[in-house]
Amino acid sequence: MKNWIIKKNYINLDLMIKTLKIDYDLANLLAKQNICTKNQAIKFLNPKEEFMYDISLMKDIDKAIEIIKNAIEKKNKILIYGDYDVDGVMSTVILYKTLSILDADVDFYLPSRNSDGFGLNMNLINKFYSDGVNLIITCDNGIVALDEIALAKKLNMQIIVIDHHFPNTNKNDLKDVLPLADAIIDNKQQQCNYPFKMLCAAGMAYEVYRSILSKNILNVKHKNNFYLKNDLLIFATIGTLCDVVDLKEDNRIITTLGLKLINEKKIKNKGLIELLKLNNLYDKKISAEDISFIIGPCINACGRLETANLAIKLFLSKDDQEIKETAKKIFDLNNKRKIMTRDACEEVFFDLENNYDLKNHPVIVYYNPNVNESIAGIIAGRIKEKYFHPVIFFTDSNEKEIIKGSARSIESYNIFDELQKFQELFIKFGGHKLAAGMSMLKKNLDILDMKLNSNCKLNENDFIEKIEINDEIDFKKINFAFLNKINLLAPFGHENRKPLFMSRKVKVKKINASSEKKFIIFELEQNQKLIKAIGFGLYDYFCEQLKIYFDSYIYTKILNGYLNDIDLFLDIVYSIEANEFNNKIYLQLRLKDLRLAEEF
Repeated sequence: MKNWIIKKNYINLDLMIKTLKIDYDLANLLAKQNICTKNQAIKFLNPKEEFMYDISLMKDIDKAIEIIKNAIEKKNKILIYGDYDVDGVMSTVILYKTLSILDADVDFYLPSRNSDGFGLNMNLINKFYSDGVNLIITCDNGIVALDEIALAKKLNMQIIVIDHHFPNTNKNDLKDVLPLADAIIDNKQQQCNYPFKMLCAAGMAYEVYRSILSKNILNVKHKNNFYLKNDLLIFATIGTLCDVVDLKEDNRIITTLGLKLINEKKIKNKGLIELLKLNNLYDKKISAEDISFIIGPCINACGRLETANLAIKLFLSKDDQEIKETAKKIFDLNNKRKIMTRDACEEVFFDLENNYDLKNHPVIVYYNPNVNESIAGIIAGRIKEKYFHPVIFFTDSNEKEIIKGSARSIESYNIFDELQKFQELFIKFGGHKLAAGMSMLKKNLDILDMKLNSNCKLNENDFIEKIEINDEIDFKKINFAFLNKINLLAPFGHENRKPLFMSRKVKVKKINASSEKKFIIFELEQNQKLIKAIGFGLYDYFCEQLKIYFDSYIYTKILNGYLNDIDLFLDIVYSIEANEFNNKIYLQLRLKDLRLAEEF
């Protein structure tokens, strides 16, 4: 059972209302999102690019631009080295398009998940040298590639690292251990003075574009620069939303402006337009959730099941037929990925339920050789969601005796810090507070399991998911005017969650439940007001609740929707949303959690 917590308000709402000239509801919503000052509120409610921090504060940005400028002037060969996830794809596209308008001799390389693995490797460095590459620009990787970058420098290649992951640190003094690159743009390095630390790689790449634009290097002015800027901002938005970074400050500005361009149909990139159309999104109002949970997985499916170059091809191609064929292939790959994920989850959960002792393993270190390594991160996330424990999911790689792992964690456990304590066990390792990736010898699996769990300081309360609720409200509060105020806080995501509300003792009037798809649709009533509510993934939990209070006969009647002679009341936690059906827009509740009310 989850722990419901109503957020406390420490803000003087009367002063906020008077200062900002807003009403109580909006002031309360802002306060519950931890908007504490007038300046924060103005920037939050009116995101503008001019409110982003001064890019010159980013360590090595000027040095990197000068290196790029010199490389272009000398007609040196530049290679952008990205990654196979959404953020890696988007940052690669942003940098490639940026350098292309400067007439740079530029190419890109996205590693294969299976044959190359994450980040740079020695074989690729030698390959790039043989190909005559003079300058490598990494994006979404490079900050921990110490040996690989040392080799590149030995071969007299220049390296610019653009990354957003944490550097390795020295165990003795906790200082950064940085690669010997010519410039390192990563605001998580200790010497970087850029105030906002949560940009993703696509955000960092967009900052490089902005810096180049502001400096107008080489005096190149492209007639389509305005449209290019729009598309690059949209790509930065997709990377930001899909990499699950904090939607605050610069990230909020990027995503708000990017989603506005998307919904105003100011997208010029034909590949993105085609992908939106295939997913039935182009003619609808597109939300952050649509990008994160529909478009993002399509792009990720390329790198998981084939090659991320497919996604690059989609976004760079100018051939209409090629764009249509590539978008359709990506769409089909994602459907294949969904089936693989479903089948793998069934096997993994069955095994965990029957063979794993969670009580003695606060950190789940789990190995299953039957799962394709391309979906290991997804499976790790699903395990974490189900059991609310930190998880490291391992499966076999294409190299004998080497396994690959994906880690996903809960807020109270910094998985990156904990794994870093035992980095000698890994062949490769990188990540951040809530997620990490690694490869290691299979023989080290039990050692890692023992070390992590014997050093784990989590207690039982840490494994109870906490749901933070804005307020307890009555159904009479729910209307379109209130929803419009909530939507002023969008886009929603990590560290800017959609507000949740609680209502007690609402009467269930109708039920439509699906045991196969694990959702329930209710028609609920409170104080003579009816409203529809839908709960995805709540079917099994709802059934467990019913079994506590009702015999099998009544239980079956309830699930089949026969409620005429049954009084059933719920306490619910939910967000409020608008839904369109048969050309009509109505309000509905998206259930986060529910309980049978204590008094029927």
